Amino acid sequence: MPLEIHSQLHFGVSYGYLTSLKHFTFFIFHLLTILNIIYPCRSRILLAGCLLEDINRNCGIRARHGTMEYLHRSNFVNGSCPLSYRISLLPGIDKFNLTEEQKTFAISELERMKISDEV
Repeated sequence: MPLEIHSQLHFGVSYGYLTSLKHFTFFIFHLLTILNIIYPCRSRILLAGCLLEDINRNCGIRARHGTMEYLHRSNFVNGSCPLSYRISLLPGIDKFNLTEEQKTFAISELERMKISDEV
């Protein structure tokens, strides 16, 4: 995860700014809006996995589920990843330096987007 993003998340969790789901949702919305502008396809998939891993570790399972729901509904990855590129990433997923959780998230997200494009 890029250092500035990790720092913002750590600051928010450490100093109690993300104590309520409302604050947490606003924080994630703000952070992902900025990232949506900056990062291309592959980076967005990896970033989403890192973000979920950090949130799960520091904020708990409810926050992780809320973030996953937001990522799915906001089309965070869909917006910049054409289907042909997403399909090409799946066979080579082992080439990336991913934790098991990141890899699982990336595969499930790529598969979910592939299915939604086919419908």
